[in-house]
Amino acid sequence: MRYELIAREPKTYVLIFETGDEIASGLKKVATEAKLSSSSFKAIGALSRVKLGWFGHLLEAYVRPTCELVLTESPAHLQKQFDPESGIALIKLPP
Repeated sequence: MRYELIAREPKTYVLIFETGDEIASGLKKVATEAKLSSSSFKAIGALSRVKLGWFGHLLEAYVRPTCELVLTESPAHLQKQFDPESGIALIKLPP
């Protein structure tokens, strides 16, 4: 996987995955190194295999032959917070 910062506001990265690369671990690596607290992505490419969790969460995705991904940091007011009633993290909008 290769990646590059393409915009500073909001922080936006392009990630290029090649055959055999695993997307979820690559996303975690970039998010950690870039200190992203919340983000979203869009991608185009193909996978040889994928593992999804409940509600469509991406757990593992192996690329074949390539995948091009744009990762964008979410604005602070749209970042998720743990909701004790539901037991999951949800976007909290101001009242």
